[in-house]
Amino acid sequence: LGEYAGFFHQLLAGSAASLGVLSSAFIYAWVTPILPRLLAPDSEIPMDSEQVSWMLIMPEFGNLISALPAGILADHIGRKTMILISAPIFLIGWIFILYFK
Repeated sequence: LGEYAGFFHQLLAGSAASLGVLSSAFIYAWVTPILPRLLAPDSEIPMDSEQVSWMLIMPEFGNLISALPAGILADHIGRKTMILISAPIFLIGWIFILYFK
């Protein structure tokens, strides 16, 4: 592992960055297959179209609020470190979503 340590660190950082992007894409894509179930009258979580539209826009509010502090933090601790910190947070979030669905 000694001579390949740098390669594995790059692989880990690249995988973490890809996981972050993939997780961000899932935030927008997971709603598409579940929309008909949410809008159905016999839904477990009955919603009308206005409530669904608010649910769809909530990640954008999070992006709006978190972008500036995340950028400042990335400048302070480093971009790669920030990616490596955020990837497990995304993973934990998706585990919660899958577990508590």
